[in-house]
Amino acid sequence: MISSLVPSILKVCEFAAIEAARLMGKGNRKEADQAAVTAMRRALNDVIRLTKEKANFRLCKGIYVEPKEIAYKKRDEIRENFLKALEIMLKRGAYVGIATHDNFLIEKSKKMIEELNIPKEKYEFQMLLGVKENLRNKLVKEGYKMRIYVPFGIRWYQYSMRRFKENPNIAGQVLKALITFRR
Repeated sequence: MISSLVPSILKVCEFAAIEAARLMGKGNRKEADQAAVTAMRRALNDVIRLTKEKANFRLCKGIYVEPKEIAYKKRDEIRENFLKALEIMLKRGAYVGIATHDNFLIEKSKKMIEELNIPKEKYEFQMLLGVKENLRNKLVKEGYKMRIYVPFGIRWYQYSMRRFKENPNIAGQVLKALITFRR
């Protein structure tokens, strides 16, 4: 069970990105893609290995569309593996950025944090600016640390458009946030 696949929740695995970047630098695009997929398939085992090295994590359950060959597609599987990875990280003393807008996962994460008696300096919640602001504000009021992500830099527009194309639901969430924005 511990060797389960978690690519959709560990969206940007540092170890996959490093290996893929190394191969891309050599002009091996096909090998780079395969290296990233292979690394993602062994994600929970790598979480265990990286906790021994005192790594920090950003555990992300995004709404991006991934190929079924590398990602769980069923909501329950995604959630189960997110919580499995989170438990390993917290029990092994890693600092975890819990990045999700999923109410169910947030509530389960809070319960796990309480049951494991995890100190506040060992985790934070992370959300995108303009998405589920009421939930974000509730977490902050409850005393949880919150990091808010905002696309920026010279390629912010390309990044945002790529995300919109990957999952049109993001565009709807951004539009809703713009319409309901209050100062």
